[in-house]
Amino acid sequence: MENRSYALATGLFVLLMSATLLAVAMWFRGGHVSFAHYTVVARQGVPGLNFKAPVKYQGVEIGKVEDIEFDPQDSRQVLVDISVIEDAPLNSSTFAQLGYQGITGLTFIDLSDDRSRARGKLDDGARIELRPSLIDRLGDAGPQLLARAADAAERLDRLLGDANQQRVAQALTHLDEAAQQVAELAHALQPVAGELAPLASDSRKLVAHADASLGHVDTLAEQSGQLVTTLQAKASALDQLATASAQLQRTVARLDAALVGPEHRADKPLIDELAQAAAAVRRSADQLSAEPQSLLLGHPATPPGPGEPGFKPPAKP
Repeated sequence: MENRSYALATGLFVLLMSATLLAVAMWFRGGHVSFAHYTVVARQGVPGLNFKAPVKYQGVEIGKVEDIEFDPQDSRQVLVDISVIEDAPLNSSTFAQLGYQGITGLTFIDLSDDRSRARGKLDDGARIELRPSLIDRLGDAGPQLLARAADAAERLDRLLGDANQQRVAQALTHLDEAAQQVAELAHALQPVAGELAPLASDSRKLVAHADASLGHVDTLAEQSGQLVTTLQAKASALDQLATASAQLQRTVARLDAALVGPEHRADKPLIDELAQAAAAVRRSADQLSAEPQSLLLGHPATPPGPGEPGFKPPAKP
């Protein structure tokens, strides 16, 4: 009886532990999870990718690699079968790239998509294109980068050659000489700079004198206008005087003819003097009419004749 009780207790304990382990496993798995299967098509190698490697979508692990094989229809392609959780947000624009886990270098499938071209959920069993990653592109461009680096190093070596170094040294020497000449020029210009202030002051005084001179010129112009007006008035009076003189001369002639007659004119000095006076008045009027400025400025000096001081003979043609 005791053996049977012991066996029953042992059996119950095993069943209880099995149920507990099953419950814990179900709790960790979160219940039943459905998976969808897709095929990643790689037209280049997949170095470092192994079975059971993780599959991530935007950094979140959603599945794993199930199989890796060559495409039976095109041996240049590699087919990678993956399984991901069924509710993963994959669409028709989803593509794959190889990712690398930190310093370990382990490779995984990194899924991403172009949201601007998304057209609905990706069907189960569809194919996903594997695009070159940044590291792959750098690896492909490595030979070109190395060739360009070698070319740049060669050009740098030519640039830093002995001949160019001598040219650079000469250029630095010339630059130093030019700097010294500029310093000497600046030192020589210091006295000139000190004289600029007095020169500016003199310039301002000159401008002030010029303004005053312009004022005098304006006054002189105004006075000249007044003088012209006065001369015009005097000229009009002189014209009237000339007219009156002519009339007086005609009147004297008529009186001479009426009083003494033409045959006795020489015996009458009074009449002759009147005629001469009238003629002199007319000559004065004609002279003033020709030179009205002489009324204010006087008659111009008569040029010296031959034998007089200051006489200059006319130039020969």
